[in-house]
Amino acid sequence: MKTALPHLNSARRIWSGAAPDPEAARLYRRCFDLETLPAQAHFHGFAESRYHLWVNGHYIGRGPIHHHPDEAPADAYDIKAALRPGRNVIAVSVYAYGLATHYAIPRRAPGLTAALVMDDNIIATDETWRVSDRTGLVTGLPKRCWALGPIEAYDLRVAEPVDWVSVDFDDNHWQAAQAHEPVAPLSASPLPTLRTRYVKPEALLLAETVTTTPIPIGDSGSAYGESLEAAARKPLSTGVLVEGDPQSGKLSIGGLNAEEGIILHLDMGREYVGQVALECVTESGGTIDVGWAEYLGEAGYPKLVCKGVSYADRLEVPDGRACYRPSGFSGMRYLSLFFRGFTGSIEIEKLGVIASEPDLTFTPPATFGGDKLDAIFELCHYTNRIGTQEAIMDCPTREQSTYIGDGHPVAHWVSLISGDVRHWRRLMVDQFHRQAPNGLLRSAAYSGRDDTLIDYSLIGVIGTRDFLQSTGEVETVRPLVEPCRRVVDYFEKRLDANGLFGEDWRSMDHSDSTWEHVYDPSLPRLECHTLFIDHPGMGWHNIGAPGIDRSGTNAAINALLCLTHEAMADLEQRTGEPGRVDHHRQRIDQITAAGGEAFVDIDQRCFVDGVADGRHLTRVSQQTNTWALLAGWADDKPELIEGIINHVLLKPGPEVARSGPYFWLYGLPLLARYGRHQEALDLIREQWQPMLDGGATALWETYDGGEYDSWCHPWAAAPMPFLLRHILGLPTDHQCGETIRMAPRCDLLPSASGRVITRQGPIEIEWSDGVLKGSLPPDVSAILVVPKLDRELTLTGNWQVPDAF
Repeated sequence: MKTALPHLNSARRIWSGAAPDPEAARLYRRCFDLETLPAQAHFHGFAESRYHLWVNGHYIGRGPIHHHPDEAPADAYDIKAALRPGRNVIAVSVYAYGLATHYAIPRRAPGLTAALVMDDNIIATDETWRVSDRTGLVTGLPKRCWALGPIEAYDLRVAEPVDWVSVDFDDNHWQAAQAHEPVAPLSASPLPTLRTRYVKPEALLLAETVTTTPIPIGDSGSAYGESLEAAARKPLSTGVLVEGDPQSGKLSIGGLNAEEGIILHLDMGREYVGQVALECVTESGGTIDVGWAEYLGEAGYPKLVCKGVSYADRLEVPDGRACYRPSGFSGMRYLSLFFRGFTGSIEIEKLGVIASEPDLTFTPPATFGGDKLDAIFELCHYTNRIGTQEAIMDCPTREQSTYIGDGHPVAHWVSLISGDVRHWRRLMVDQFHRQAPNGLLRSAAYSGRDDTLIDYSLIGVIGTRDFLQSTGEVETVRPLVEPCRRVVDYFEKRLDANGLFGEDWRSMDHSDSTWEHVYDPSLPRLECHTLFIDHPGMGWHNIGAPGIDRSGTNAAINALLCLTHEAMADLEQRTGEPGRVDHHRQRIDQITAAGGEAFVDIDQRCFVDGVADGRHLTRVSQQTNTWALLAGWADDKPELIEGIINHVLLKPGPEVARSGPYFWLYGLPLLARYGRHQEALDLIREQWQPMLDGGATALWETYDGGEYDSWCHPWAAAPMPFLLRHILGLPTDHQCGETIRMAPRCDLLPSASGRVITRQGPIEIEWSDGVLKGSLPPDVSAILVVPKLDRELTLTGNWQVPDAF
């Protein structure tokens, strides 16, 4: 959904010179005078690919949000507090790269399109703005990996001085901006802006001498990072001193010589998402490599290369003051600084991370009486906050991509702890914006890759229904019903004689990963796709663990298709054509009958992963059995249900493919459906505690926590909604009815407390010492059900029930 900004129609896209090939950067300034301060002042800005904004030398924020290439969503920053009577300046840096990433597709129409709106006065981008290409950016460097943008390197010897953002800087030698038509009319960003804060290191882990000279970055991002990790090191040379308190963000280095450099390794204390900030004054010129990492390698050094991704940038600095803040952001806990070629001293005046997260009011983490669950819940809560940046994304470190399968649950979870559904609404609408002619959706909504994870298209339909159920936004969802039908139609056209979706994954070519490196309205085609379900068996993670068998006719995707028809029936009933509901109910019955017969193994009392060449596959997975039970394939077979829960989900044998943290978002509520709350709590403690034992300060992508994983992955937060809904008994819908049902399991924990935020207001619950209490918004009542009481209680306002457990 777009909100037009017609009052900004005068804004032009400003640049200087040719479009980037492959990338380029520009600096912009616009000075203006104020006799008095305005009552309101907002900066509205958009740029390809990234911009950063300062007002009178104060850093304000970055943008744009993730978007499709035919859009121009403008962030709105309130800058009134940064203005002053007299001379003022807006300063913006823009970094554009003309190649696709996993989160953006370029138009190769770079530049800043923006306007400063102060009461009724508008200062829009035009030829009166000043521009410089003296950024020091070194172009033509490799991407960090297949998913991310280029490694950033800057030669600050040929760049504008660091005070270019200040009011007193003289920009008379800059050019007048060249004005062009915008790529699209500015629309208001539908997401909250990011808030930032400067976080200083917690400790200096190690200072060493590095004896190798800098090597060229070359044409491989991973090779660059590996060269830094492999740099020859030894204890600090005599006479080299490192003084100061890293917690102040300031350090002094003395006694350097040009033949030997120094490496500083610092610990930020926990995972943050943002940009490294470094300001220093040097006696001589030299090279600084700035690396960041989520964890330490076996040798105890920060891992600057993980799964082929290089986390490092390079600076060539003159003598005097140098300032580094990359255009891109990342997740990180550790910093590594390599200073080489310097003589004399280096004064580090600012060092740390400009950390960012959505500018929302988040609830405090729920508590569970000092149980392990406290730390696990806090880990989930924190990861969802920092893992949400310019969009809902799989991780802020490795791919920064808005995957449908990750995004819908995470966006829902963010709404629970913030009361804000804007990220969820944005994902739901944008997943359909560039739907392929065959009906499929890009698994990563804004990616330049012309392939997909086919099951994520179905999850997109289910997520749309879930959004409607949670928010009640019928008019928002109504235009999306037809795109949902097109998704389902793709599968309907490919059913076998038994009515099952029968593509044989063994015969498909999954290798085509072409990229949309410049906006092409004829794309995507999505003729190349892969069945994901969960990581095991893909070869990307969980190496050496039993994998899901995706051969032949797959059981899991047919169960998911059954769940999708259920979602479509709900959507049609509420927002579409109720006459279509019967078709979806018939398809549910057909798939249930066919799936229950084709995939069930009576002897093992479970569902196998599929059928190939007329025979059952031997693999059994928790994932297939979870979706099969959710789809109702065993509703009339209580012994089968019992067998699956006891011997596949709770006590799997070594040959069973096990759900990762992501897939338990389906499994934990399933256990609650069958009254197995205690086993679910035990499972959470058992499965997530190793992350804490391994030093996690944000959730890992899988339970392994090794070099294949990112260490900040919001999709792993399945315990959070389970604990809120099925243990605390809180609602998980954004729009509550007039009466809700609360069934807290206060019999399972001696004390607990938590809160969710709904459209009507916050809902709280707490219990300890036998007393259960809470609060409800004025227009909401609750029916309370607890195991000890033999009756239901109606609650309103602030309520308390003594002797409840």
